[in-house]
Amino acid sequence: MQDDEIDRLYQVPLGEFTAARNALAKARGAAGAEVKSLEKPLLPAWAVNQLYWRERETYDRLVTAAIAMREAHVHAISGRKADVAAAEATRHEARRAAMVTAKHLIESSGEKATPATLEAVSETLQALPSNDVMPGRLTRPLKPLGFAALMAPGVSPRSAVRRAQAAARKDAQKILRAAEAAEVKAEAALADAKKAALQAERELARVRDKLVFLEKQRDDAEANVRRHTRALQDAANARVQAAQDLAKL
Repeated sequence: MQDDEIDRLYQVPLGEFTAARNALAKARGAAGAEVKSLEKPLLPAWAVNQLYWRERETYDRLVTAAIAMREAHVHAISGRKADVAAAEATRHEARRAAMVTAKHLIESSGEKATPATLEAVSETLQALPSNDVMPGRLTRPLKPLGFAALMAPGVSPRSAVRRAQAAARKDAQKILRAAEAAEVKAEAALADAKKAALQAERELARVRDKLVFLEKQRDDAEANVRRHTRALQDAANARVQAAQDLAKL
C-alpha cells in the first residue's frame, strides 16, 4: 500500500498506533477497511521502523554495509578477490551503531528496552535488507537467514555465483580498458617529461656558460677596482709629499 498517510502511521509513538490507525480508517470511510487491517508493530519492529524514519543515515549505513558484506561473500565463493573480514567488520560496526540508536529510541519513547526486545532488534538488524516488507513498515521482528542471508534476497547461491562471475568479467574488462588508456596517457606524459628534461638541461648548460662569463667579468672588475684603489692611494701620497715639499720652500 503506497500511501504517505500510512507511512506517517508507522512513525507515531507505539502506544498511539491503534488510535491513529482507526482514525485514519474512519476518515477513509468505505475505503478504510484495508487501513483497519494493518497490524500494530511489535516493539522491536517499531524500533527498527523508527531507525528508518528518524535516523535514516544510520539505517542506510547499515543496509549499505550489509549489501557490501553479501557481495564480498559472493565474490569470495566465486573465486574473486574480496576482503570479507573488512566487509564484516564494517557491517558489525554499522549494526552496533544502529543498536545503540534503536535502544535510545525505545527508551526515549517511554518503552522498556528489555534484553529480549534488544535481542529481537539485533536479529532484525542482522536480517536487513529484506524484500519481505517495505522499509519502515515492519510489524514483527525479522530472523537472520544464515548463509542465505549473504545472498541478495531471492537469489540462489548458484545464481549469485554466476552473476558474480559475470560481474567480475565485466569489471575486469573495464579495468583493462582503463589500464590501456592509462598506459597511453602515461607514455605521452613520459615523452613530454623527457622533452622538458632535455630543454631544462640545455637551459642549465646555457646558464652555466653565462655564469662562467659573469664570474670572469666580476673577477676583472674586482681587479680593476684594486688597481684604481692603488692608483688613488699613490696619488694621495704624492699630494701629501708635494705639500710637504712646498712648505719647506
